[in-house]
Order: sequence, then C-alpha cells, then structure tokens
Amino acid sequence: MDRNELLIALVSSGIIAALISSIVTILFKQIDYKREYYRIIINKRLDAYEALEICLAFLEEAIMTEAGKYYTFLESWEEFSDFDQKVRVAFRKGRWISLKTITKLSEMQQYIYPLIETKLKKDLSKYEVMDKDLRIEASKVLSTYRNELNELVRVDMLNLYKIKRF
Repeated sequence: MDRNELLIALVSSGIIAALISSIVTILFKQIDYKREYYRIIINKRLDAYEALEICLAFLEEAIMTEAGKYYTFLESWEEFSDFDQKVRVAFRKGRWISLKTITKLSEMQQYIYPLIETKLKKDLSKYEVMDKDLRIEASKVLSTYRNELNELVRVDMLNLYKIKRF
C-alpha cells in the first residue's frame, strides 16, 4: 500500500466515522426530544390532577349534625367562593385530565350551581349559602361525586404515563 492509498483510506474512514457519529447523534437528540416532550406533558398532567385534588379536599371537610353531615364549603359564601375558584382552576387545566374525570367534575358542577341558584333562600344572612337541610341533601349527592372522582383519579394516576390515552 503506497502513501496515497493509505491517505485515502484514512480520510475515507474519518469521513465514514464522522457520518456515523452524526447519524447516531441525531437519533439520540430525537429520542431526548421525545423524552423531554413526555416529561413536560406528564408534569402538566400532574399539575392538573393536583388542582383537582385540591377541589376534592373541599369534599373531605364535613360537619356532623343530628340531621346528618354537610360539607363546610356549603356553609358560607366565602368558603363556597374559595371552592368555586379551585374548581375553575381545575377546569382551566382540564385538557390535561382524562375525559371521564373532567366530565364527572363537570357533572358535579352542573348539579351544585343550579341548586345554589334556585334553592337559595332570600331570608338567609349574607353569609349563608343555603339552609342546613339543603346542605345535608346536597352533601349526600356530592359525597357520591367525591367517591366517583376519587376512583377516577386513582385509575388516571396509574395510567398517567400513557400520553396517547388521555
């Protein structure tokens, strides 16, 4: 092998090595991009479910009376407004929550808001959202929604990494 052939062999092997290295680098960057994309999506989904869990926390705080239990956020406008604001935050993040879960949250909202609007007593103090009997009645229904939403969130958490499914 003369000098020219050796030089050609060295240059061509260097070029081939550079091409292979470039192709491998491009493939790894595509994989990294995909991983980063999934990481961002999963973080957004976690954030949305955290907002939903804050809403569900309102459905954990109840007061027991002789007539039955009712949720504390139904007791005053201030607490109800806080609950309403948290539900709105969850809805704004709803695109990251599974369709079944956000639909169930919507059903709960569609139950409670008309109830408050139509059955609101005019003679209540400015602090009360509804009378005690109505709070107890509403809490029974909301308890069912809470249980269903908790179960849906549990299932969703097990499938959180399945990006194509949500």
